[in-house]
Amino acid sequence: MVELKYAAKPFFAMDEDEIDAFSAATLFKISVITGWQMPDNELHESELISQLKKIFEEKYGRVNIQEVEYAFRHHLQPDWGKFFNLSMLSDVLDPYLAKRAEISQLEERIKSKPKELPVAEIIETDEERIEAARQTYMATENPLYIPMSLWPLIKEKVVLTDELKAEFKRKAKIKTLELAKNDKYLFKSKPEEKWNNRISAQLAMEYYFKNLKG
Repeated sequence: MVELKYAAKPFFAMDEDEIDAFSAATLFKISVITGWQMPDNELHESELISQLKKIFEEKYGRVNIQEVEYAFRHHLQPDWGKFFNLSMLSDVLDPYLAKRAEISQLEERIKSKPKELPVAEIIETDEERIEAARQTYMATENPLYIPMSLWPLIKEKVVLTDELKAEFKRKAKIKTLELAKNDKYLFKSKPEEKWNNRISAQLAMEYYFKNLKG
């Protein structure tokens, strides 16, 4: 459990793109472990993701994705039910955090010997980051969950014709307006043009993933 604590970046330390990727991956991992059905429409999925983000922001900011997966895999639950149950997050994560707190107290006692508890060093190559994002996209089939931090890496790898670029820009404008209808504060976080550019890049990365060999 100590290793898990340091195995990945905690929620509170993530930027916007990383939070999007974390939320999509968490949703998918939990559904696999519990058997809960993934949302069957984009609006439902978007709201579920939004509520998931709020819960982690309010209560579980110091938890990382590996800890969430571990907590659900080891939680004794005879019947998870069929559909996503956000209220059950507390039933799973609270006992895990209580146990982690006990272990953290032990960790504090031996801090005078840091070499005995080395912090796990996470070295992730560019290709590994791209592959992790591709796996998340394949699970969700939603390009909006592809982290924008990957665009500089993928931009040089994907060949786009002028027609494709124009098509992505057209679809991005439509998608931006759809998002704005469901979120009246959308353009307060960033202007419409930046949303258009972001989504256009995500569509280009989706195109790259769909055409990636192997």
